Amino acid sequence: MTAPRSNVELAIDLLLSAAPLRGKVLGLIGYGTVGREIARRAAHRGMKVVYTDAVPGRGPHQRVQLGELLTRSDFVMPLNGSARAFKRGELVALMKPGARFVELASAHVAEHAGQPHDDAGEGDHQRERDDQRADEAPALADDLAQWNAR
Repeated sequence: MTAPRSNVELAIDLLLSAAPLRGKVLGLIGYGTVGREIARRAAHRGMKVVYTDAVPGRGPHQRVQLGELLTRSDFVMPLNGSARAFKRGELVALMKPGARFVELASAHVAEHAGQPHDDAGEGDHQRERDDQRADEAPALADDLAQWNAR
């Protein structure tokens, strides 16, 4: 059995499988510990990294507002549930043509889907909770200004 890969490794693998990265822009929604490490590795592969977060992060990457991130990025990656306030479709609708929305959580779930676990049925309950949150999420137009003001 192999050791589970970290979220950082999964993120970089997703990016590498998508396209050549040199010269592309990665937009991170959230810039915590995982986000900074993804940014570091992406920059090492020739990507420009922009991010949006409530607090400016350390490092050479540019902090921008969410709207700018969506229109500039070739790849948009929400981290740590930071984009949960928005419906995925609302974010994708504002992205530049040809950009890709990269969901790390989906890759993690897909990678571990075949592995046995003790909490059988919990996935269904989690999906129900996620669906409920999505139904309760505010419209992007209403909430975008609040997100950018953080």
